Amino acid sequence: MRILENLGTSERAQTCSKAYFQDVSDQLTMKMKILSFCHSSRASSPLPGFIVFFLTLYGHKMESAKFTVIGHQDPITAIVGQEAVLPCHLSPPMSAANMEVRWFRSQFLSIVHLYRNGKDQYEGQMPEYRGRTELLKAGLTNGNIPLRILNIRRSDEGQYHCFVEEDTFYKETVLELRVAGQWLVSVLSLCVPVALFFPITVTVTPCLQIILQ
Repeated sequence: MRILENLGTSERAQTCSKAYFQDVSDQLTMKMKILSFCHSSRASSPLPGFIVFFLTLYGHKMESAKFTVIGHQDPITAIVGQEAVLPCHLSPPMSAANMEVRWFRSQFLSIVHLYRNGKDQYEGQMPEYRGRTELLKAGLTNGNIPLRILNIRRSDEGQYHCFVEEDTFYKETVLELRVAGQWLVSVLSLCVPVALFFPITVTVTPCLQIILQ
């Protein structure tokens, strides 16, 4: 009986041992299959490559879009009736041909001059600047975007914003324009005859000149 009992115990142990090793083998096989699937997915799926491409392109785009807008620290002085040029440029130098360049006064929609989509836009321009502004484009591809104002008026005096936008990135700077009046000079002559009595009578006519400015 003990011999049979020992034989039964030995068979059960062998069975359990086989089951254990089979279970371990199955787990290893499953893990290998999973790893193989993940590896093949990474190799065949275009998603990781697309993500890398997108991040590279986006990073390059953000890097290339970084710029500052530089104006003039000191006030620009102009004379009534003449013209003024308000300097503005991008740093580092880059083309502004495909950017939006907006010159405005105190409010964003108070447009003095607008350049967008590769051309000047006059629809929203303030009436008092109609026909008097020009964005100088000689240095546009180098980031130079000065504004010329013709026939300066007293009302043109004040601050001007130079605003530049590319996609969702934008910068601006503020300049000040001071307007001086013309010196109007006129000469008024007053001539009064005066008689001087000597042994002979002499009449002279001195003239007094008054200069009005």
